[in-house]
Amino acid sequence: MNLSRFGTDTADLLSWLADHGYAMRAWRHGAWERVSGVSPAHRNYLFTAKGPAGR
Repeated sequence: MNLSRFGTDTADLLSWLADHGYAMRAWRHGAWERVSGVSPAHRNYLFTAKGPAGR
């Protein structure tokens, strides 16, 4: 997705999501694993709300 048309970039979007309690995950080894950033190895990501324990 070209985020520049929305006045932002990937780093800003990921930072905003993390600041608002979302964890980023990618499908790896048959399961959704938490990842810290975007990688050319993955095209799809899942953003989940952190639970009360901060998971």
